[in-house]
Parts: sequence; C-alpha cells; structure tokens
Amino acid sequence: MKFVYVKMLMFIGLCGLLSPVSALENRSPLANDVVGLWTIDSDTKPSWQAKWIWHKDVESTSLALFRKSFTLSTVPSQARLMITASNRYKLYINGVYVNRGPARSAPHHQSYDVLDVASLLNHGDNVIAVQVHADNLLSSHQLSARAGLLLQLDMAEQGYLLSDHSVKTTADPAWLTPSPKMSRFHQQVNDRVDMRLALANWQAIDFDDRNWSNAVELKRNTGWPAVQGNEQAHAKTAPWIELVPRDIEYLHEQTRPVTKLVAAQYIDDYFATDNHSLITNPKKAPKVRLQGKQLDIDEQMPVLLSSSDKPVLLVYDFGEVINSLPEFTMRGSAGDVVEIIGIPFMIDDQFSYHMVDANLIDRVTLSGKVDRWQAQYFKPTRYLGVIVKPQKDLEIQHLALHQLAFPFTEQGDIQSNSAAWLNQYVQASKQTLKVATTDAYTDNYRERRQYAQTGFYAALGNYYTFANQSLQRRYLLQTAQEQWANGLMPAYGPLQSEDAMVILDSNCLWIRSLYNYYLYSGDKVTTLSLMANAERLMVLLGSFTNQHGLLDSPPFSYWLDHAKNDRRGANLNLNGHYLGAVEDYSRLRELLQLPNAQKYRDQAKSMRSYIAKAFWQQERGVFVDAVIDGKQSTAISEHGNAMALAMRIASPAQAQRVIAQVLDGSDHDYMSHANGMVVVTPAMSYFLHKGLASYGEIDSSLALFKQRFDKMLNAEHNGTLWEEWWLNGTGRSGKFVDNGRSRSDAQTESAFAPALFAEYVLGFEVIEPGMKTVRIRKQSHSIGDANATIMTPQGPLIIQWQFNNVGLLSVDIPDGVTVLVDNQSLGLAGAEQVLTSGVHSIRF
Repeated sequence: MKFVYVKMLMFIGLCGLLSPVSALENRSPLANDVVGLWTIDSDTKPSWQAKWIWHKDVESTSLALFRKSFTLSTVPSQARLMITASNRYKLYINGVYVNRGPARSAPHHQSYDVLDVASLLNHGDNVIAVQVHADNLLSSHQLSARAGLLLQLDMAEQGYLLSDHSVKTTADPAWLTPSPKMSRFHQQVNDRVDMRLALANWQAIDFDDRNWSNAVELKRNTGWPAVQGNEQAHAKTAPWIELVPRDIEYLHEQTRPVTKLVAAQYIDDYFATDNHSLITNPKKAPKVRLQGKQLDIDEQMPVLLSSSDKPVLLVYDFGEVINSLPEFTMRGSAGDVVEIIGIPFMIDDQFSYHMVDANLIDRVTLSGKVDRWQAQYFKPTRYLGVIVKPQKDLEIQHLALHQLAFPFTEQGDIQSNSAAWLNQYVQASKQTLKVATTDAYTDNYRERRQYAQTGFYAALGNYYTFANQSLQRRYLLQTAQEQWANGLMPAYGPLQSEDAMVILDSNCLWIRSLYNYYLYSGDKVTTLSLMANAERLMVLLGSFTNQHGLLDSPPFSYWLDHAKNDRRGANLNLNGHYLGAVEDYSRLRELLQLPNAQKYRDQAKSMRSYIAKAFWQQERGVFVDAVIDGKQSTAISEHGNAMALAMRIASPAQAQRVIAQVLDGSDHDYMSHANGMVVVTPAMSYFLHKGLASYGEIDSSLALFKQRFDKMLNAEHNGTLWEEWWLNGTGRSGKFVDNGRSRSDAQTESAFAPALFAEYVLGFEVIEPGMKTVRIRKQSHSIGDANATIMTPQGPLIIQWQFNNVGLLSVDIPDGVTVLVDNQSLGLAGAEQVLTSGVHSIRF
C-alpha cells in the first residue's frame, strides 16, 4: 500500500509539529548521515497525530514487523521522525538500518526518539520498516505496560505520515516463543530463532507485504466503564499517558569483528537441549574447560567447518567486556543449530553460558542459505563462543559483536607521577562506568537496573572523569516519576521484574544525589522541579523516626549491600545515610532559598548527639550496629563505624580507637576481623575510606584501598572494579558461599575512587552550585605530586600540586569560576586567597 504526500494535502498541523523541534538542541550523529536529536527541555510538546498500533493478535505476538510504504514527489528538505515502542524497536528506512530504541522509561513517561532522516529518503518509492519486540512487559510500578508502536514522520513541505490502521504488519515467524529470559533481574531475553521461517529482505522497498494484515489502532484498555465502540485511538492512551522526548545521548554503535581465537575444540554436546531449554541450576549448568586451538581453524574469516558428529566450540577473546549484540553471517545446512554464547569472564578457564547469575546464550537454526543474524538484546561479552555441529560443510563468513556504548566523553582526569597507581584506579573507574552503562547508570551488567543508590555512587566517578549530567538528571527524574503517593521512592526505576522493591538507604541516597547534582551542574530548573518529590519523601522518612530523629524499626527494608548487620531498632549504617540526606536536604533548601532548612539542621544535630553517645561501646572501642529499645546490639561492622567516621560523628578519641581496629592488620578474609567486625563489600567501601581519610588517616585509607582492590586490576581480569571481593561467590553473610552464581566484575558502586582522590589528594571541594565557587586545601599525605583536570559547567579547571620540599600549587581557572585557596593548610598567613579566571601559582 502506498501513499502520495503533497504540501496542500497535509498542511494542517504542520506548524504544531515543526515548532518544538527547534528546542531539540543536542545532536548525536548516527550512521548514514542520520542525526539523533535530544533535549532536556521537558516542555517540548509536539502535536502528535499518530496512533499507537500493534498486530491484531495482541496476546500471541511478541515480535512484530511493521511496514509503511509511501511515495514522494520530491525529496523533502527536512524529515523528522518521532518514534517509540513498547518495549524495543529496530528501525529501517528503505532497507537501511537507522536506530534502535527507545531509551528505558516507564510507560506513563514514555520516552520517544527524534531522528533527522532526510538523508535516507528517495524521490519516488520509500518504506519505513520497524521490528518491535514486546516480551515480558514490565516497566512501571504504577501502570501495566502493553505492546505498541508509535511513529510520526514530519516532512515539512511534503507533509507527514503516521502510524495508524494503514500500516502493514505481521508476526515474525522466525522468532520462537517463549523466549527464555537472560536473568531474573531484568526483562531481556535470549534469541530462539529459526532462519528457515525468516522473511528475507522484509525491510526492502520492493518487498511484497500484500498478505500482511493492517495494524490495529490501540485504544484505552483499562478502567470502568469500558471503552466505547466509537472511541478513537490517540497517541496518549493508557498506559502511555505522557510522551517525553529523549533526554540523553543516543548510544554509539559499531561492529567489532572477532580477531583472537583462543579455543577450537570438539565438545560432547550442545549446551541447550533439542527443545531449546536450559539447565536452570547454576551448579549443574554445563561447563567446558578450554583446551586451546586443538583444531586447524583460520584466525580470520571466513572459517570453514567440516561435517562432524560432535559439536565444535570456537571461543574468541576481545580483551575487554563489550556490551554488544552477537551477530553472524553463515552458510550451512538447513536445520544446523548454532549456539552463540557471550560472557564477560571465565573462572578457571571454564566456558559456560551461565555467568553472573544469567543465561547468556542465543540459539539459531540455519536455513541452508546465507543467513544473517543479530541478537535482540546485548550481552556483556569478552569471550564470544560458537557451538555448531555441521551436517555438511559450514562457512562462517562474518562473526562479530555489534557494540552498544553510551558516548561518554573523557573530560576530566586525576594523575600522579609519584603514585602512578592513582591513574590506574581512575582508569578502572572510567572503564567500570562504561561497562555498567548503556541507556542508564546501572548497578552492573548482571542486574541492569537503574537503582537509586547507583546514581549516587556513579556520580562519584563521573563528575571527575566524564562530567556527564544527562544520565544523572534522568535517573533522578525517572525515580521520582515512580514515587508512591505517600512519598516513598522505589529501589529502582523503571521496573525490570516482578519485584517492586523498596530500599530505604536508596531513598536517602536519592536525596543526596539531588544535592550533588545541583552542586555540580547548577541546574536549578530540574532541582526545583524535584523538590516537591523530595519534601514528600523527607516527611515520610520523618514519620519513621524516634524522639532523637533516627529511623527506628522502619516498616520497609534497607539494603546495606545485604551485609551481615543487626537491622533491629535504629541501625547505625542506615541512619548514617539518613543523616547525610537530612543535612544535604537542609543545604538544598537553604541554597534554593526555601523555608524550613533550620528544621532539618536541628534534626541532624539531635541525631549526631544521640549516635555519638548511644551507639558507642566504650569497653570495645567501637560503635555498635544498632540500638534496640535503648539497648546496644552486640554486633559490630565496618559499615556502621564507617558512617560514624565519614559523617564526622565520632570524637577524635572515638575515631582513634575505631581506626586502630579497622587497620588492625588481621587476616579478615574479606568477611570479618578477629574481633567480629564485619568487613564492607566493595560496593559499600566509599564511606569507609572517606571516614578514615576525614580523620587525617589519608595514607592509611589509600593503603587499605589498594590492599583490598588491587587484585581486581591483575592482568588476567578486565580492568574494572567488582561487585564483591570474589567473582565466584559471595561472602555477605559472613561466610563464603560458592552457589554457582558468579558475581559481576564491574559494579558502579565501586567506581568511587575519583571522588575520594579529588577530596583527599587534591583537597578539592565544591562550594557553590554549578561549581561557580570551589575550595582547594593542602591535605596531609605522602604523595609527591598530583594534577587534575576537573570539568566545570564553565570549562576545565586545571589543578597541579607539587608536595615535595618546595611546594607549589598551580591552577588554571576558567571564566566564571572562583577558587578559594585555604592558606592555613599551606602554612601561609591569612585565612584564604580568592582567585578568579586565569593561571595562578602559589609557593608554600
């Protein structure tokens, strides 16, 4: 079916469509001269004429194909395509791949992409083709999701075309259901594809879609009274009640062919069974010990495999973890089964599809022709494995990873010539953030969730390296969009599985993230827009407090990284997070000139006073985990004592005794000290090292940091910072458990080193929102030199320290930034120097 568009025919509504596009000021270059547009202007509201559509078999169709053919009398000078889907689209124009999306969102704030596609349109016949996957539709704590596609192409003088009943659609017959989920933590599935049933070249202009059905326009499907028979479909219909233009950068995509073959051997059988099922018990999942290149296989493509009565396993090493879609081009026999496994690391050279508590295996049946396949969802892949038992000769013409990477720009850095290990950890933090980020900061590639606490820790690495603001802003907004009516924030958002979690420490860290976001970005508009959410949350948390202002026996759970911690009564670790939230919230209200800041300052003062007395165990010289009905728990942990130090609750005498026990040098095996003090996990380590450093033990803090984390940077690993101290198990319970569920080797909560180094090596502190005023002081440590580039909203601030015999501080300050130098820390007269733009040098 084709449609001819002329200027007069479609003039109505053009002004409403074109005017908001000018607000999309940010541009991401995509392939084939296509440009992705994105904005942080939440007031951008185009005139949507399109309607949500889906295949007629709503319940049984999880992978649908759509085609909209049209004819142009002239090539338009402008063509802006707005497109979104629930939950994942893959877009082609005239047979050319354009983009995949949208960015994750809850349906009540559905994200849509805006693409300038004029470069792909032809004079004459054209077609927009879209593949949409809609399995495991869970994305909101508030509304049930549903499958759908929405698109609208604005071509200025040529008019616009819409998704409506005229669009042709079919279920993809090659996609086999049910598709097994990769993990219990998220919605992404593994491919089960039969290329014998595939519709070849369905994206092409000349494909014959006359046998396809017309799309069904989607109307309201919830509520009572039920929808009327004459009700019309709209772009805004439940659950898509708000459409939000993309507000983060588009992912960078590139193809990375295999190059390094590390194993070629026969194995006993396929990993999956003939009916595509997998062994779900991680201990019993099949494993293969790699034996090197036992078969005579070419390193380069094409690879020729002869018929065999046993499967061949080929494993390629990319040298780093890449979030990517495995893809291949193969010619084999009809019915040949190919298993593709992409995993981030191996333990003891054992290759398996079950890694990081996920099943990372796709299964494709070949057609007997040249088959081109690419997975639906990414896998965190360093090692790419292919298993196939050819009936006859089989040719692998192309084997690669199609990388999906957030386009981070490295704008900041911290280095030292005398302590080169600092550089290594800054780079490891960068790499960890890259691996754990696609369209959101996630805790790790295992869970792929945008946890509220993750954004707080991600920022500790990000602000001093990439200085990206869009991801942090988006996480704050998306968490708030899922806020409960009583003020409680979900543990993460959008929803990823059937576990609507509440984590109170995540709620506290959302408040702290909002404060930090305002400090580093200066984005007053977004910050003010979220203050009502923040106030509802703080009022609710206040209702869970005792007479001293502490959270006491709260009705909801809290995380503490699943640590062995006494969670009865008032827990010190949780209340350390809460104290930080109370104080940051009071500062926010003061900076924004909002009332009641003093109320929260008074609460914080009461909390500090009570914790310092009630939680201190004088005989043992530590703070206890909890106080229950006025009585001290006997449990102690680094978690609680770290908070007493990091929040500056401990007196100098108390701090000295605590620090002596943390640094006792005992063989704690990463679980507990000889005195029973539980050791923090990597993901909870920031406050421990900050706490030690804040009481003058900077060298000890950095030495302990190296002692615990150094093994992660050994050459055999991926140069990232781990979820736990082990990859093959967990010790959170106080006892090491190897349950077959390996842990992620890239955890965002562990990427805090740049913030630690900035504060305690550089002596850097942000004073005024937007980094308009910062303070620098000399810290007491043994590092000989340090230099940094810190990206502010006004431009790069360059700091260079020489701490040796002749001390020197040099700063290059951008316009609009004021630097306060603490003279007393330099041994100079006067309180501080005020420096403005330009290059300054101070000897001390």
